Amino acid sequence: MKKIIAIIVAVLGIVMLAIGIDMKSNAAMAVSIIGGADGPTSIFLAGKIGDGFITGIILIGIVLIAAGVIIYKKFKKK
Repeated sequence: MKKIIAIIVAVLGIVMLAIGIDMKSNAAMAVSIIGGADGPTSIFLAGKIGDGFITGIILIGIVLIAAGVIIYKKFKKK
């Protein structure tokens, strides 16, 4: 029973890691360049909001995978 729980935790971690990586790669980034021939040029970046949330999902996924592997190896010998 504990092996099954370990496998479920690891699979949940893999799913969260995949979702986090997908969200990170599909993050909407917009780059706008505003300027003129006789004035300063400004570059605006948009899309930085929520970057910590996506990183948190990725880290939680990695921790869950590690926990699943450790639990599985601990109860594999029994």
